[in-house]
Amino acid sequence: MVRFACLLFLTWCAPRLWCADVLTQHNDNERSGLNAEETVLTPGTVTPASFGKLYTLTLNASVNGQPLYVHGLSIAGAQHNVLFAYTSTGGNKSPCAIYAFDADVGGEPLWKRDLGPSAECTTSTPAIDAARTTMYLVSKDKDNSGAIWLHAIDLNTGAERSGSPLQIAARVPGTGAASLDGRLSFVTKKANCRPGVLVVDGLITIAFANAGDGHPFHGWVLSYAYDGTTFTQKGVFCTTPDADAGKPGNYSKDGGGIWQSGKGLASDGTAIYCISGNGNFSADTGGRNYGMCFLKLRLGDLQLLDWFTEAKVHKDSDDDNDIGNTGPVLIPGTTVMFAGATKYGRSYLVDCAQLGHFSDDHDTCLQTLESPALAFPNGQNPVAWNAGAAGTFVYVWNRPQGVAQYAYDPAKRAITGGSPLHQGGTAAAGAGGGLTITANHQQGGILWCLGSDAVVRAVDALDVSKELWNSAQNAERDALGKPGKWQFPTVADGKAFMPSGNGTIAVYGLLGK
Repeated sequence: MVRFACLLFLTWCAPRLWCADVLTQHNDNERSGLNAEETVLTPGTVTPASFGKLYTLTLNASVNGQPLYVHGLSIAGAQHNVLFAYTSTGGNKSPCAIYAFDADVGGEPLWKRDLGPSAECTTSTPAIDAARTTMYLVSKDKDNSGAIWLHAIDLNTGAERSGSPLQIAARVPGTGAASLDGRLSFVTKKANCRPGVLVVDGLITIAFANAGDGHPFHGWVLSYAYDGTTFTQKGVFCTTPDADAGKPGNYSKDGGGIWQSGKGLASDGTAIYCISGNGNFSADTGGRNYGMCFLKLRLGDLQLLDWFTEAKVHKDSDDDNDIGNTGPVLIPGTTVMFAGATKYGRSYLVDCAQLGHFSDDHDTCLQTLESPALAFPNGQNPVAWNAGAAGTFVYVWNRPQGVAQYAYDPAKRAITGGSPLHQGGTAAAGAGGGLTITANHQQGGILWCLGSDAVVRAVDALDVSKELWNSAQNAERDALGKPGKWQFPTVADGKAFMPSGNGTIAVYGLLGK
């Protein structure tokens, strides 16, 4: 999450008064994508004349999800502002690795740890528990049938902490595909951790979909506690425990994977929110299968607290119109979450206090949105910003339509007019939706866009039709390189860290500083 430094850190961050850490995917557990403590990069300073690429970091493979950032960390007896990157194996079959770089000077890593060969399609961003100086991440062995591991990594050294890694295993009561004697087991061959890891009050929660659509498979959410020496499983939830095996072209049998295009599991501190993908849904007839559902789970034991699905759930699941190809964002300052967009151009506003369940003749959520700006076959994960008197905004990025900015009306608990307030001019959305926001609280908002055309863009967050800068304006200096997939930018402390698809991170900032 974006963590504001205590007095202990003030001397490390001088001359700035506050510093913001990026400890999890999309910056906080609400998955807003917002760093609200950015005072260096503003609409006035991010211009073609004053802003550009400072240096490039080189890794063994592409960044897995999103880089993370911690201020004032002690490594080898010196304090550094540190950028962490977790790489997934690429075409070069290099081992997954974790890097710690000095974010101010670049160069060689402060430390690097190889985890061994892992599945190429792993997309899960790690999460950092700053109080315990520990990073939690998930890896998968080389073969897709191999074991899946939960790691606790010492931020200061890169070493595995005591009792780490833990091999993932779970069972629940169930009669579904691949069950035995009324029990359904977690099968590593049919599981891949794709959403960002969630850490709340020392509890680590991870979720799984399949690497593809090979049947049978199920969606899983697993929760653990770690006491410094031992992982303890606290909860297990399976989305489709009683579902029969599906097959390609028949998506409403088993399934229900939680993938969200890499967006992390969301939390308000007491509950966890996620969205399952195509799969069997039987809760409307008293069953226990929750494919194609918004889910609210209790923190820790993962007891199901509430759920919602759309009126067309069965048809859309059969048609591969996935409701779970993006994750939710909890709109700042509200108890409402937005998820957009699905594969068929529809998004939803859902009340966290009462998700809405199901009706076969109308959607039971707060609002259903349909727009060309929401239609895209892959994920375009939303972000949100509360700009005070200027309004509260939700942003999504669609390849044909460009960046869409929606205004949320807290009095009506609705998106104003059900259509974009402003539309960006660019249409190069990357898979996974590479967006993040910086602001000085409710002022100076910038929406950062990491595109599938390998162009990085900064636009005015109050009006996304106003572009401030892009990396193609001076390509000789600022070019990103090959575009990546399922990657998210990190912007903190006056620098923008942009992962690429060719094993690099381009670092942008104010020139001459």
